[in-house]
Amino acid sequence: MGGEEMIRDRIALILVCITLCAFAAHGQSTEKIPGQSKLIEAKIPAPSLKGNLLGDPIEQPISIYLPPGYDPSSTRRYPTVYLLHGFTSSNKNWTDDSPYSHNAPKILDALYKDSRIAPMIIVFPNGRNALSGSFYL
Repeated sequence: MGGEEMIRDRIALILVCITLCAFAAHGQSTEKIPGQSKLIEAKIPAPSLKGNLLGDPIEQPISIYLPPGYDPSSTRRYPTVYLLHGFTSSNKNWTDDSPYSHNAPKILDALYKDSRIAPMIIVFPNGRNALSGSFYL
């Protein structure tokens, strides 16, 4: 098994475990929901960065994965998972379709299609600073 396959399988296992815990608590099922997933790219305010010595912007990027069938006008509730990237990465490390990315949306779509996980919202915040480190601390 190659490194990329191993990473994909680990991500899948983590998401399956989180989903099982979340849906056991909420009593929801893993039924297939028609429609396509959606990846939203946005910026959110980060007022704690105001005046920081690195000059990082006080608006930071965020990616949000909405599962197939998600309807913002619905009253249906979804569990939400926040996936934090590693020290030298950014939120794009989870979402890009590049050789160094996990491409989580593609993996999630495949897991939903195979009914291996139930719908959930995944949030990928950015924590990368100007020195390619992290301001999560």
